[in-house]
Amino acid sequence: MNLKKLSLLFFLLIAIISASIREYSFSRGDLTLDVSINPEKITLNESCEIVVILRNVGDRHVRVLPLVHQVTLELRAYNEDGEELPYNGVVTMFKSITNRDLKVLEPGESIETKILCYPSTPCWNFTKPGRYKIRAVYNTSNYRGEHFLLPYWRGTIGNFTPITVVSDQ
Repeated sequence: MNLKKLSLLFFLLIAIISASIREYSFSRGDLTLDVSINPEKITLNESCEIVVILRNVGDRHVRVLPLVHQVTLELRAYNEDGEELPYNGVVTMFKSITNRDLKVLEPGESIETKILCYPSTPCWNFTKPGRYKIRAVYNTSNYRGEHFLLPYWRGTIGNFTPITVVSDQ
């Protein structure tokens, strides 16, 4: 092999390694998950909206799976004693997440989803007035969808928000 071909091969190898390292870096990063409820105080028969925001708080790009309720996003409710309430909401049908659904979050950028809980199909049955907690968990560590060609952030993060339920009267 002559020196020219060897140099070209070496250059291509360096380019491939550089691209792999750059792509790998998209799968690492610092994310936060914020969850809030609107309104923060509801009656037993009132609807509410749960807002979940996934934010890149690091200094590099991060490729993420979308926030999909019951797929990459779990929501749970707990009473004052820390007991989990059974989920009574609608179980959604979803299409499989594909490479086209991956999103690159720039530093400081975020994605958001909103889940509506109506009295006719309550997410949880708040049977009595009191203080409750809603926990949101973004989990991509065990996602069993399509084989992704691009690396993405894998892990689990979560957060809580309080909600107060008052009597209808």
